[in-house]
Amino acid sequence: MPKRPNILLTIADDQQATTIGGYGLSQVQTPNLDRIMDQGTCFTQAHHFGSCHPAVCAPSRAMLHTGRTYFDLPQSLISNWQSRSLSSDEQSADLARLEATPLLGELLGNNGYTTFGTGKWHNGQAAFNRSFQDGGNIFFGGMCDHDSVPVNPYDPTGEYPESQQTIGALFSTDLFVEPALDFIASYDQDEPFFLYIAFTAPHDPRTPLQKYDAMYPQDQIKTPPNFLPDHPFDNGNIYDLRDERLAPWPRTEDLVQQHLGDYYGMITHMDEAIGRLIEALEARELLNDTLVIHTADHGLAVGQHGLLGKQNMYEHSIKVPLLMMGPGVPENRCIDSLTYQHDLFPTIMEVAGIEEAPPGHFRSLWPQLSDETADHHPSIYSSYMNWQRVVKNNRYKLIRYFEQDGKGTDRMQLFDHINDPHERHDLIDDPAYASPRATLEADLMQWMHRVNDPLAEDSSNHFL
Repeated sequence: MPKRPNILLTIADDQQATTIGGYGLSQVQTPNLDRIMDQGTCFTQAHHFGSCHPAVCAPSRAMLHTGRTYFDLPQSLISNWQSRSLSSDEQSADLARLEATPLLGELLGNNGYTTFGTGKWHNGQAAFNRSFQDGGNIFFGGMCDHDSVPVNPYDPTGEYPESQQTIGALFSTDLFVEPALDFIASYDQDEPFFLYIAFTAPHDPRTPLQKYDAMYPQDQIKTPPNFLPDHPFDNGNIYDLRDERLAPWPRTEDLVQQHLGDYYGMITHMDEAIGRLIEALEARELLNDTLVIHTADHGLAVGQHGLLGKQNMYEHSIKVPLLMMGPGVPENRCIDSLTYQHDLFPTIMEVAGIEEAPPGHFRSLWPQLSDETADHHPSIYSSYMNWQRVVKNNRYKLIRYFEQDGKGTDRMQLFDHINDPHERHDLIDDPAYASPRATLEADLMQWMHRVNDPLAEDSSNHFL
C-alpha cells in the first residue's frame, strides 16, 4: 500500500453478525452497512474470543485494542470495575502489566497517526488516554439509558473527575457520532488519522427513537427459526444473568418479536449515523484515502435457543459483523475463512506499516484480501467464564459445558454449522459423527493449553 490510509473504526455493542440487510436479513434496513459490503469486503465468519465475566464487551474490546487474548491481559483492562477488589500489591502488579501492554491507538499515535476516540470505553481511563490524543463525549461505563448517557470531555491529565461529567442531551448514537463529525470537518493535518467511534447501540435498554421504532411493527417481525421458550439445560449462570431477566420464562413469540423490533430499530439508527460519517468523509474528499471498518464486540441471542443475552457459545452470540472498504480492499466480496474480530489489531498494524506490535494469537486479515486461499485460522476457539468452551472448524462445531459450584451441566453439543446454521440439530450422540467429534475434542484440548486457559489444568475435568 503506497500511502498509509486514514482509519475509521466503528464498533457496535451486542450486534448479531447477520443483522445487516445485505447479509441476507431482509427485515433490517441498513443501507449504509450494505454500501460498505457492496464497495468493500465482508468477513462472514468473524468471532469474538470469549469472556471471563458476564460483561463480554469489556474483554472483547480489550482484545481488539491489544491483539492478545484475555488470558494474557491485566485485570484492569478486561474488567476495570472488578480490579478494585485486588489488594494493593496486586493492583501495583496489574498496573505494571497494563503499562507494558501496547495499545492499538497508542501504537498508531506513536507512528504518525492523529488519534481521536468517542463513545463507550469500558477498559479504564488510563488506557483511553494512552490510546487517544483527543476525544469527546466519552462514556466510561458498560451500559446506561440511551437518552441520559454520562459523558466526559477529553481530559489531557487523564484524571476525568466527576465534576467534568455531564449528561448527554442526545440519544447515545447521535451523542457519540457528533464529536466524530466535528473531527472530520475540522481535520487539516497532513498525517493520517485513526478515528474510533464506539456505540452503545443496540445494547439494552432497547429504546429506539420513534422514527426507527415505527419502521418495525411487532406483528411484522419474524420469529427466529431456533426460537425456544427456554434453554433445554443449565449452561452455567443463565438464571442469574441480568441479560436473561429482561423477559420472563417461558419466552413467548410475541415478546421476542417486540425485543427484535426494538433491536432492529436501534441498528437502523446506528446505520444512519455511520452513513453520516461516510458522507462527511466524502464532503472533505477523504473517503478514497480512508479504510472504513465496522464490527461489534459480540452478538446476542434475542430469543434464539430460549436465550436473550450473549453469554453463550451459539453462532448468534459468538459471531460478529466485520466489514471494511477503502484502499486495497476488494469490492463486493465475502470471505468465509474463520476469523476473529480481534484480527483487526494485526491487520491495522500491517496497514499502518507498524512492525513493533507484539505477536499474539490473532492474525492479519490483509493477506486474504488479495488471496482468499491465504492461510488463516484452521479453527476458532472461544469461551465463557468457567462454564462454556467451544471449538469450530470449517464444517463442525463442538460446545463443551462444565459444571462448576453446583451450576451448569457436564455435557457437549456438536453441530454442522454449514448445513444447520441455526444449530437446531445436536449431533453429539450420533455415531455417524464420531470422527468429527473426536477431532474437535482433541483440537479443543490443544487450544485450551495453547492459550493458557486455566480450565486446561483442572484435573477434575475428565474430558481434558
